[in-house]
Amino acid sequence: MRLSAWLVLLVQLPIFAAQDVVISWNPSGVSAVAGYKIYYGSASHNYVNVVDAGSATNVTISGLAEGASFYFAAKTYDALNHESVFSEEVVGYIPPAVVMVTNDPAVVTNPPSVDSGAGDPTTNTTVSTTPQSGLHQVRNVILTPNPTNPTSVTISWQATSDAIVIGYQICMGLSSGYYPSYVNVGLVTNCTIDGLVPGTTNYFAMNEFDNTWTKSQGSVELVWYVPLAENQAPTLDAISNRTMNMNAAVQSVALTGLSSGAADENQNLKIQAVSSNPKLISSVAVNYISPNSTGVLTFKPVANATGTATITVTVNDGGTGNNTVTQSFTVTVVNPTILAAMPKIMKQVANTGALPGKTVTLGVTVSGRAPFKYQWRFNGKNLPGATGATLTLRGLKTSNAGAYAVQVSNYVGSTNSASAQLTVYTNTAPIISNTAKTANGQFGFQVDGVPGAKYVVQASTDMKAWTSVQTNTAPFSFTDSNSSGFNQRFYRSFYKP
Repeated sequence: MRLSAWLVLLVQLPIFAAQDVVISWNPSGVSAVAGYKIYYGSASHNYVNVVDAGSATNVTISGLAEGASFYFAAKTYDALNHESVFSEEVVGYIPPAVVMVTNDPAVVTNPPSVDSGAGDPTTNTTVSTTPQSGLHQVRNVILTPNPTNPTSVTISWQATSDAIVIGYQICMGLSSGYYPSYVNVGLVTNCTIDGLVPGTTNYFAMNEFDNTWTKSQGSVELVWYVPLAENQAPTLDAISNRTMNMNAAVQSVALTGLSSGAADENQNLKIQAVSSNPKLISSVAVNYISPNSTGVLTFKPVANATGTATITVTVNDGGTGNNTVTQSFTVTVVNPTILAAMPKIMKQVANTGALPGKTVTLGVTVSGRAPFKYQWRFNGKNLPGATGATLTLRGLKTSNAGAYAVQVSNYVGSTNSASAQLTVYTNTAPIISNTAKTANGQFGFQVDGVPGAKYVVQASTDMKAWTSVQTNTAPFSFTDSNSSGFNQRFYRSFYKP
């Protein structure tokens, strides 16, 4: 049984009890889930406390210490108390009795972009700690992260009942109680903030303001840690296999397509190459300077050695995970005398087709040191007794249709041909296509049918009396050079046994 932990946790800090938080989440949607457990602690991913919420989708956690951040994650569990993995972690900051401060106006910076309309800017980023006449603290402030883009959050709140309010201000910063950035919004109840930097902890607070820019007491503080983006694996193009003579000189192999895997990952790439057979390829070197997209790998076969080795090239971008890519290629070192003697297929088996009951012969052209041995294969399996230089199939049946290939061997080694397709045609009807009339009034078309079979083309002016005008083997093109001498002419074609 697989339990899902794809839960989006929301942290709400009620204004009535600073030491309480409300954790809510979306239902799992998995029928086997019997309930939810909330784990939390004062350090990231170190959860020393757990609350069983049963089948509910929210729970209030009380008695948290003021002036500290707490980290929360959830698990689902089934009727046997089997638990899923942890959900994504969320963090909530429990403010002290007075947490809002007035910032120096000189440090005001441009806020991240937002998707709601901004009002006129204030002259500073003050978050008041005392109630203002006719204005009240913004209530039920909730931060909801974008589940697919953690650099974006939506802050929502309860609409005010204060008649003099003309808008709300969201203040933000990278330390608790200090908000050098802000955005003013109208009488809306949510605002999306984009462009938060991965790896940073962001703090948010709100107030409402009137037409004199007088602000209310600051809301509770919300906290959001933007997780670092997952490292993208580096890249390296595939490397083709190599064959060379014994005692060959130093070989150079181009390494291409090298990158860190993402345009925004400026990482120092390191490349390592290893041979699987040091008795054949013992010295492999890489010449590469990061962040270039190309490099060169060099190696030299051991003297008087033959055989095969696999060289594995690994690129590492130094990331904490998903940080390597590997490409391997095979090096074959041969004795040139033996290589010349090995069988080589100079002409492959050809695709062909025939009618049932007919005879076809398949064959290849081979070079190398004779004598040769042959083993024909049908659909990848050896054909018993089919060991001649050619394969003749008589009295064709539809069951003979398929892929044919041959293995050719001698005292040095063996090689395999490419597969050829044999088609057994059960329908001899021709197909007329590509009809066209030329500028001089001649008419022509294409005749297709069983390849190599004979077809007759006939013509008529009344579709009663037919005259044969050409007999040819399919496929072929037909042109009637006399068509301009007729007011009308009809054509047909048929198979000639």
